[in-house]
Amino acid sequence: MAVTIHETPLFLEYFMQFMNIDPLLFNSIDISQCVYTEEGHCNFFWDQYNTGRQMYNREQLAECLCSAYDRVSNYLGVKPTLQWECDEIIIEPHWFYHNASIPVKEMLLRTRWNNIQEFGQRLLKKEETVTLTYETVALNDFFSYADFTTTVPENHNVCDIRAYTGEYEIGPIKLLSYDEDTRIATFRIASWNLVKPELYLKRSWGVMKKVTCQTVNFLTEIDVYYDMVDPCKPAVEIIYAENHKCSGNCKFDIQPGCARLIDSCNGYFTIFPQKYDENGCAVDGNDYCGGCPYKIKVYYRAGCHKECTNKCDSTCHCKQLLDIVSMLAAGCLDEYPLCHCECMSANITKWQTNTALIPKDGDRWNIAASIRNELIGGFGTKLGEIEALVRLNQIANSEQFCTRE
Repeated sequence: MAVTIHETPLFLEYFMQFMNIDPLLFNSIDISQCVYTEEGHCNFFWDQYNTGRQMYNREQLAECLCSAYDRVSNYLGVKPTLQWECDEIIIEPHWFYHNASIPVKEMLLRTRWNNIQEFGQRLLKKEETVTLTYETVALNDFFSYADFTTTVPENHNVCDIRAYTGEYEIGPIKLLSYDEDTRIATFRIASWNLVKPELYLKRSWGVMKKVTCQTVNFLTEIDVYYDMVDPCKPAVEIIYAENHKCSGNCKFDIQPGCARLIDSCNGYFTIFPQKYDENGCAVDGNDYCGGCPYKIKVYYRAGCHKECTNKCDSTCHCKQLLDIVSMLAAGCLDEYPLCHCECMSANITKWQTNTALIPKDGDRWNIAASIRNELIGGFGTKLGEIEALVRLNQIANSEQFCTRE
């Protein structure tokens, strides 16, 4: 699954697909012992770490993906994938609020990030451990995928299912079927995403060790988790500065609340005060704290997603954003012009070309004035950065995506 020490907001698989990289080479899997391969076939296996050899490594890619992801998110005001967020909204001292004592529920507030899916705090809960069923293949052949089946509990959403091994998330996973009556769901995972993580993460300064196609190197079980809203914790914390006594440290009065979504695209919402029950969970009811709050802390899940899909997959809808992140990440990677397998390398070096320089063949680059002015603002002059900016401007001016007002 190409795990990395650096946790990324999207799977490395999306970069691999955009660059048209062989998934076995990308994940350092050597199947030459299992199936016939031509002599002289490409053996440009990606490394896990930077070892000084002329090859790309997944740890640097993870860092580049994080940087590219932030650049796209900050430009549009929308993250390319769904993410859990927590904002602190300061209620500025204002005569209208304080003198008129406007009720909390009449305040119109806005989240930092657009395209809200739901409000609430994250609960990542392990449900069970399941056995993987690998594709049945002929002798000495290599399996290409594995399936797993799980039963979705009541009040749980099948689209909240995640696959883990230890602390590492496995993905992407594909929903094959879901029976709403029996609540049985079947998912599929590509076999190259099921290599045991410890085979990747152990640092070696010697000759690169590839993962062979022996079944002992692949997971046989995974953990099923639910990535969902915590039903106990409040979606909003209303923080008051009044009514507390100072003895060394000042503590704020915190009241729970729920959020009512007004505009999911632009993140506008209102809040309604709640109270804590005897178990410490937020429930309806208003133990009014009084006064104007000092700040509001709101929890939510937001980012590019497609509603009303029975396959729990927004990749197609959000592919433009994922592609932009990938081309920006390519420009961030170290350049290896002498590496093997020129076709694979060319897909990356294409986006690394710096248009501010004159190439050896004497080509010149003609950049539109509107884009040139933005390049001066620091977005970059590499081909991937220019193409990313063009696509981002098209997205921002279209109605297909929800972007910042």
